Amino acid sequence: MPKRNTKRKLQEFKEKVRKKMRRLNQFMENYDDSSSESDTECSSNESAPSGNTSSDEGNTRSVTDPHVNPATPTDQQEPPGDPFEALFGLPATDNQDEGAEIANDLAIRWESYLSSGLDKDGRRKLMDQWLAPRNCKQLKGPELNPEVQMLLTAADLRKDKFQLNLQTLIGKAVTAQSTALAKILEQKDSLDPTISQALVDSGKFTLLLGADFSEKCKATKAIETAAQELAKRREHSEPTTSHLNYQRPTYKTRKGEEGRKDIGLQPEFQATIDEVSKGTTRTPQIPEQNPTPPILEVGYAGHIKLFYKSWEQITQDKEILGWVKGYKISFTTPPYQKHIPKNKNSAKYAESIKNLLKIGAIQKKKKPNGKDRFIKNLKLLNTYLSCPHFKLEDFRSVKKYPFRKFRKYLKFQYRKKLYEFTCLPFGLSTAPFVFTKLFKPVITQLRSLGLSSVIYLDDMLILGKNEKECTNNLNFTSQFLTSLGFLINKEKSTLTPTQIIKFLGFTYNSKEMLMSVPIDKKSKILSLIKTVRRKAVIRIRDFAKFIGTLVSICPAIPYGWMHLKEFEREKYTALKKSQGDYDALMEIREKLIVEFIWWENNIPISETSLREPNYELTIYTDASNSGWGASCNGETARGWWNDIETSFHINYLELLAAFNGLKSFAKNKKSSHILLRIDNTTAISYINRMGGIKFPTLNTIARQIWDWCEQRKVFIFASYVNTKDNTLADAASRHTNVETEYSLNQKSFDQIKKAFGQPEIDLFASHRNKKCDQFISWHPDPESCAVDAFTLNWSNIYFYAFPPFPLLPRLFKKN
Repeated sequence: MPKRNTKRKLQEFKEKVRKKMRRLNQFMENYDDSSSESDTECSSNESAPSGNTSSDEGNTRSVTDPHVNPATPTDQQEPPGDPFEALFGLPATDNQDEGAEIANDLAIRWESYLSSGLDKDGRRKLMDQWLAPRNCKQLKGPELNPEVQMLLTAADLRKDKFQLNLQTLIGKAVTAQSTALAKILEQKDSLDPTISQALVDSGKFTLLLGADFSEKCKATKAIETAAQELAKRREHSEPTTSHLNYQRPTYKTRKGEEGRKDIGLQPEFQATIDEVSKGTTRTPQIPEQNPTPPILEVGYAGHIKLFYKSWEQITQDKEILGWVKGYKISFTTPPYQKHIPKNKNSAKYAESIKNLLKIGAIQKKKKPNGKDRFIKNLKLLNTYLSCPHFKLEDFRSVKKYPFRKFRKYLKFQYRKKLYEFTCLPFGLSTAPFVFTKLFKPVITQLRSLGLSSVIYLDDMLILGKNEKECTNNLNFTSQFLTSLGFLINKEKSTLTPTQIIKFLGFTYNSKEMLMSVPIDKKSKILSLIKTVRRKAVIRIRDFAKFIGTLVSICPAIPYGWMHLKEFEREKYTALKKSQGDYDALMEIREKLIVEFIWWENNIPISETSLREPNYELTIYTDASNSGWGASCNGETARGWWNDIETSFHINYLELLAAFNGLKSFAKNKKSSHILLRIDNTTAISYINRMGGIKFPTLNTIARQIWDWCEQRKVFIFASYVNTKDNTLADAASRHTNVETEYSLNQKSFDQIKKAFGQPEIDLFASHRNKKCDQFISWHPDPESCAVDAFTLNWSNIYFYAFPPFPLLPRLFKKN
C-alpha cells in the first residue's frame, strides 16, 4: 500500500508540472505577439506630430484609465510584465531587518571567523588575554565543587564542561567590550555617542545569552527530552492487533462510583494552607484534636482520583495531577507475551488474592474463548517500561488508579480465573518513582507548616520535640492525608507517641539517640549465619541472598561494611569462575570462618548513634612518588617510600599515606571521630566504603586502616581537598632533606650490641631506619612511641642514640 500511494502522488505531481508548463508556453506565445504589436504602435505614436493633442490624450487615457478593462486587448494596452513575476509574484525586496553596511575589511574578517573559526594558537592567546575583572567575578564561569564532581558521571561532567566553556566565552567577550568602552568613555570631549552606545548594546546582546545560561540549557534539554518521549509515546501508545494479547480497552462503570462527588480540602486545612501561601505564618498553632485521628474507611483501592480538587489546592504540577486521575504506563515498545508463565506454589496466593479483592485492588475478568490474554508477569513487563533513574531498595503496596486501557497489562491467572489490577501494583518498576513524586507536594506542604516527618514511600515517621507536639503533628498529618484520599493502615501503624519505635527495619531510640536491629530480626539473621557457616558448598544465588541480608543491617552494625568485603570477594570470584551462573556451587572456604564468628559476636550487641559526628581531629594527607606527608593542627609528619613501596600505584600510596597520617596524629585516640582530607578520589572511596572488590591490593590496605580503627573504636570519614589547599601535606610528601634518615650500618650496630647488649629504645630514628622495636622520632611518625627525644628523661632507660650530626653538641649537653 505505501508504494502504490507514493507512485500515485508522483504521477499527480508530474501532471501538475505539465499543466504549469503548458500555461507557461501559452503565456509566452501571447507575450511575444502582444510585444510586437506594442512595439509597432509605440513607433507610430512617436512619429505622430506633436500638435495632435487629441491623439495623445486618447493614447494616454487608454493606458491609465482605470475603467478600461485590462483583460481586453487594445492597441493602446501596456505590454504584460515579467512572466516569472506572474508565476512567482514580485521579487523579494531588500530585507528590512538588515542594518547599514560595516567596513568591508571588517566584514571580510568576521565572515572568515564565523565560517572557519580561529586557529588553536589564536584561541589560546585570546582566552589568556582577557581575564574576568576583579570587581565583576560573575563574568567568570562557575566551576563545580569537587564534592559534586565526585557524584557525577563522565557524561554529566562533559555536559557541565561544555556549558562552562560557553559561559567563559561570554564572560571574556563582555570583558573585552567593557575594556574598550571604558577607554572610549575617558575621551569625553571627542566622543561620538554612537560608538559608546554600540559597545554598550553589544555587551547587552552578549549577556542575553549568558543570563541564567545553565538554567536555559537545562530547560532546553528537558523540552527536547520531553518531545522525544512524547514522540515515542505517540508512536507506541496503542499496540497493533498483530500482538497476541491485544484487546481494545473498554470502559465499564464500577459499582459504587456513580453519584460520588469530588472531595476538596476541609475548610480548616485550606485556611492553614492559605495563611502559609500568603506568608502570614511559618509554623501555625495546630489546634489540639482527639488523640485518635479520624480514619477514612473505603472499601476499595484506587480512590484518590475522587479527591482531585484537594490535590489541585496543594500542587500545580500537571504530571502529578494527571497521575491522580490515572497513571499511564510509559512503554518503550508495546509489550506482548506468547506463553502463560507457570505458577509456583500457587496455593499460598489464595489469601492474598482474597484480600486484594476485598479492597478492590484487583477484579475478576471474563476470558473470551479461544483467545490468549496477557497474564500478569511484572518482571517481564518491566523490560518494556521507560523508567527514570531512581534508586530505591524497597516498595510497599501503592493504591493508585491506572487508566483502564493499561489494566490489560496487569492481569494474572489463578486457578483458571483471570484477574486484573485496578491500581498501581507491587513490583512495577516505575511505581516507586511515581509514588515518591506523587507524595512530594504532600510532604512539602506539611513541612511548610513546621511539621517534621520522615517519608520513605508509604512509610512515615512523624516527629515532635515532646509528646504533645508529636500528638498534634500526628493528628494533623493523618487528617491531611485522609483529605487527599490516602488510606491509613491502623493495624500496622503506631498512633501513640513513643520514644522507641520500629521504622524501615530498625529500632530507633530517641531517648538515647541510638539505632539498632530489632531483636526478632537479630535472631533470624544469627540462625541464617549458623546455617550457612555449617555448609561446605552453597549455591552462589543463596550466598548472594545471605550477603544481601547482612547488607540490610549494616547501618546499625559498626564496622559491618568492612566485614562484608571477604564474603563479596568470594561471591565475585565464584561468579567469575562460573561465567555468571548464579545456580553454580561455590565453596565456603576456611578463611571466611573468621568473618562468620565476627558477625555472630557483634550482631547481638551492636548499635549505632543517631547523632551527627563531632570530629576531634582533621588530618590532611598526601602522597608523591618519593614519599608521604601529613599535617594536623599546624604539625607535619613525613616519610619516604622504601624500594618495595615505590613500585605501588599512586592510589595505594595515597591510602598508605592516610594510614601513616592516622598513626602519626591519632595513635592515642579512643572512641572518637576523625576527618581525613585527601586529594585522591579513589582513596576516599575505599576509605568511606571500608574497602572494595575490584582491586584486592587497595582493599588490603583499606582493611588494615579499618582494623586499626576498630581496635580503638575510632571512626573516620574521608573528604576531598584540592591540592592547592593541601599545601603542608603536599610539601611534606616532596621533602628531599633526609638528614634524619641517616643511620649506622647494620654490621656496626651488631658489634655494638655484642659489646653492650641490646638497647631498649632508639632515641633518634624513624620507622625506616629504627634499630629497636621502640623508637623516638624527630617528627610525628606512624610507629614511634614518642616525638623529640630531647623532651624526655633518659636517665632510667637503656637507649641507643645515633642523632643527625648537627644535633651532636646538644646531645653532649643533655644530662
